[in-house]
Amino acid sequence: MGQIIIGYLYYIYAEYKEMEHLIDRYADEDDFICFDKKTNRQIISSMNYFQAFYMGDGDVLYDYIDGDLLQTETLNMKINWFYLAGITSNGKKNVWISRKIC
Repeated sequence: MGQIIIGYLYYIYAEYKEMEHLIDRYADEDDFICFDKKTNRQIISSMNYFQAFYMGDGDVLYDYIDGDLLQTETLNMKINWFYLAGITSNGKKNVWISRKIC
């Protein structure tokens, strides 16, 4: 399962060398990849906000359906390349814009 996730990340961030380097670091540092319950309220809040704001509570998914398949690679590439992202650290909001927006 870990190799599938790493391969998916490589596909989504193709041609973005800095991210490929970070994926390599992640793969080298962690031999085991798993999913776990999220308990950090800030992360949960951020995910809920993204779902409501960008995903339209699922309505946007209709734009990525081809036949009877949801094209997750296309959807995730758009999110990771064109969506404005940010994080709050030590009470200060830091914002990053993907390189394709800049």
